[in-house]
Amino acid sequence: MKIKTYLKTFFDLTFPKLCFYCETKTINGLLCKKCFQKIKIPAGNLCRYCAKPIPSGKKSCRECLAKKHYYDRIIALTTYQEPIITLTSYFKYKSLPFLGDFLSEIMISHLKRSGFEPSNFDFVISVPLNPAKQKERGYNQASLLGKKIANYFEIPFKDDIIYEVKNKRTQAKLDRIKRQENVKKAFKVNESLTGKNIIIIDDIFTTGSTLNECCFQLKEKGAQEIVAVTLAKA
Repeated sequence: MKIKTYLKTFFDLTFPKLCFYCETKTINGLLCKKCFQKIKIPAGNLCRYCAKPIPSGKKSCRECLAKKHYYDRIIALTTYQEPIITLTSYFKYKSLPFLGDFLSEIMISHLKRSGFEPSNFDFVISVPLNPAKQKERGYNQASLLGKKIANYFEIPFKDDIIYEVKNKRTQAKLDRIKRQENVKKAFKVNESLTGKNIIIIDDIFTTGSTLNECCFQLKEKGAQEIVAVTLAKA
């Protein structure tokens, strides 16, 4: 037996690979086959602003028709349920940036299947993270996802276009109205974007308040078309 084969067999027996969610033995990847198949993809006719299922022939749900949106479309690539909930929680709060590789692969795979054509866009950006939080966490999870997606589709990734200027509260514990108030004037764009088509990446779409405020600032600087791409729709 060759030494490399011996070592691989030794490590496989001593340190078996476990599914990141259910902890059963798995051969390849972070999830076992059963858990990977639990990942659900939004299907059917979806609202272009919140990715909620709507009747055939409609472009927007009733709730979104009553609101002003500054992004032109959202593509939510999975449904926010297990095992995505656990994976994104670990990715954001447990200092496990390597999970971004796995999650971005899921995003790229489903983005390709959606028929979306990223090459029509000038560059990719991500929803910024408060500098203090980014320093504490060590990275911006949306930025890690955005870089992987941009690299795969060979589109420039820019992380110096938009940044947070307001130390806002954590959105997770706020209702819709307070989320909107919390993010108002929280972001600033530092250059002209006249005529630019932009893809903006985020991890989880909940009410869309943060995303919409970012896109408002981008449109104020002249951005032409903005498509939001998120890992999951809560």
